[in-house]
Amino acid sequence: MNCPRRLSLIGSGFIVDAHEIAVRKMGADRVVLEARSSRDDPRAEVFGRMYGCKAAYVDYAEMLDEQELDGVVTVSPSVAHFEHIASVISSGVKYILCEKPLSPTLDQALKIRAQYGRK
Repeated sequence: MNCPRRLSLIGSGFIVDAHEIAVRKMGADRVVLEARSSRDDPRAEVFGRMYGCKAAYVDYAEMLDEQELDGVVTVSPSVAHFEHIASVISSGVKYILCEKPLSPTLDQALKIRAQYGRK
């Protein structure tokens, strides 16, 4: 039997509910929400409790350092996507789902592809 994939969420935008509901529908034997981060501390705590996350963080970098994650869903503001994706990849997380757009500029998207993506 395989262990469930350990996911976290970065951000607390309106679309986060859809991702958390999808994770619940997949079942705890397949996916668990380990943690979530939001720069808005009360939102991180509230959403964390609502969806059964084991931990909530204001600092996503701290979350990446402390948690052993298989994947991260990025639902943060678009201007933060490049920084968040680069940090997630550097932390060794294998799976990343980034809400669109990937980055606010084409140059940043090409950097992500060149430095971190498959060629």
